[in-house]
Amino acid sequence: MIRSGPSPATLSVTSAKDAVEAGLQRFSDGDPATALQLFRAGLSMRPSPDEARAATYNSACALTALGRYQEALAQLESAVTVHDLALRVAERDPDLAALRLAPGWPALRSRLEAARGAQSSTALRAEARSPFRTLRLLGLGGVTLGAGLGAAVLAARLAGFLGRGEEASLPDALQNLAINLAVTGVAGSLLARDWAAGRRGVAQAAREEALGELRFLPPARGEAGVPRALRTLRGSRRPLVLAGRRSFTAAALASARPHAAALAQRGICVLPVVLQEDSETAERLEGLRREFAAGKGAAGGEGFAAGPSPRAPAQSAPRWQLEPADPDQWKAWATESGLLGSPSAPSTAPEAGYIVLDLDGCISGSGPGLPDWPALLAATPTLKLKESAAKKRGA
Repeated sequence: MIRSGPSPATLSVTSAKDAVEAGLQRFSDGDPATALQLFRAGLSMRPSPDEARAATYNSACALTALGRYQEALAQLESAVTVHDLALRVAERDPDLAALRLAPGWPALRSRLEAARGAQSSTALRAEARSPFRTLRLLGLGGVTLGAGLGAAVLAARLAGFLGRGEEASLPDALQNLAINLAVTGVAGSLLARDWAAGRRGVAQAAREEALGELRFLPPARGEAGVPRALRTLRGSRRPLVLAGRRSFTAAALASARPHAAALAQRGICVLPVVLQEDSETAERLEGLRREFAAGKGAAGGEGFAAGPSPRAPAQSAPRWQLEPADPDQWKAWATESGLLGSPSAPSTAPEAGYIVLDLDGCISGSGPGLPDWPALLAATPTLKLKESAAKKRGA
């Protein structure tokens, strides 16, 4: 168990902190059921971050004592992922000994370690974009603080000069005060700008990491493709994600075909994400579904509606075209990440767009509508060394 602070003299529950401390007392007295009620009550009392972390984690301990392991695992995952609890606390706490033997513990531990790795990767990618931002923030913060304190001291001295009638000292004091105020304003604005840029960099890196975990189907080579994470292409390919109506993705793929050789030379592979069927296509599919269901149903078959929509036989996709393994996950990413505009203002987003990644998995370009293939190819270097190596291997 962990505490949010020292125990109060009385156990009257008037705040989140009191609820946590009362729950700890009840837990120590061997009453985990009441302790759980108190921890949950604390979460409803506008807790501070520390109090929320303590209430959530201690709820997992109480649920473990009650033998409700699945609920305990969920609370522990929330404590780590939402409230920034260190996983090592749960790994060493004797109150969670039984939970660590539960069937779901290895899977939870793997998920939490993977999430921690993704967070570290996000931080490293954001830092790589601006390697000296932390030093700049520290330097600008120190300058802003020093100049602000200097301005405060000079303002106090200026007030003293005025009170004592020492007019001879006023010009120098006013000049120094003006300099300190100017430095404070300039350094403060630079600090705010750099801080905001850092936040945007972290958000961008998080988008890239989330995109890298999405899975795709490579072009089939005589057998069904095995889903792979997009991050496995880093260092060898430049994925270009198209998102929009089916008519848009079809038009984009058609416009890319004349540039197939140039795309291959640059390692660009195109992945279309259909966000919405065109009304005419949807009506045609619905008609086929009803027709198929009526025919197969009468014959005793399963019917079109009994399973996933079958895909019509089509020519094999070119080697530079990928397919989303789970279209719904790709749709969710395109919407939530702001691929087609700001996530906070989806009504202003374009109906279709694209995003292209570089070899390191960083977003190198994006835009609404169809890509300008000639401009994109002109700005992208070829992969001559990789192609030469492939030829030597007989690829």
